[in-house]
Amino acid sequence: MRVFLPVFLVACAFGQATDPNARIDAAALRYRSGDEAGAFGAFVALEKEFPDDVDVRAWLGYLHLRRGDGPKAVAYLEKIRTLRPNDLEVATNLGNAYVATGQGDRALATFDAILALAPKSFDALYNKGALLIARKEFRPAVAALTAAVAVRPEDAYARCNLGVAYEGLRQPEKAWPEHRKSSDLDPRVPTFARNAGLVAARIGKGADAIPYLARAAALDPGDGAVALALADLKS
Repeated sequence: MRVFLPVFLVACAFGQATDPNARIDAAALRYRSGDEAGAFGAFVALEKEFPDDVDVRAWLGYLHLRRGDGPKAVAYLEKIRTLRPNDLEVATNLGNAYVATGQGDRALATFDAILALAPKSFDALYNKGALLIARKEFRPAVAALTAAVAVRPEDAYARCNLGVAYEGLRQPEKAWPEHRKSSDLDPRVPTFARNAGLVAARIGKGADAIPYLARAAALDPGDGAVALALADLKS
């Protein structure tokens, strides 16, 4: 009955560029304005003129990842990381590129390297926890996501995934408050309400389950499991 919502954060890279300043800034502004395709084309053109520019290539690695081309993202970002080993944005994007290409062990090693430099990096903790859930390594996932929630207590996705990790450990009593909190933080997401309602019903908290199931049903009327659970509780 559980639904896992795998959301991997991708850090926005490189707010300022050095050389060539004006054109990199203009391309970055296009991205931030919502013109991702235009920004990608601008950076491709810049690479042709400045093939060794680190900022241009780092942006291209990030944008290839955004476009779903994990192998190209890895190729760019691995090279940049050798030049900027302590750049957390490059490392975060590389870790996500490893996830996108099915290289889980390398992704975990990359996230751990970030945490060695910045133990409270939310992105690294969250991404590590989400990846560990996907690998069904629930105990270390709980540890990573608990730390992520400590950094950002109001992040609904971190709360949701912490609840999923507790469910993986067969601890629904611990999952319930995390799912409840995630839905309260963002009541617009049907998965959050669904998880809260179904887990509450499972542990015998019918009165608590009903409002979350009703919320989930309103957001996603086609969810048969929610409709059935709600009907059973109301009857």
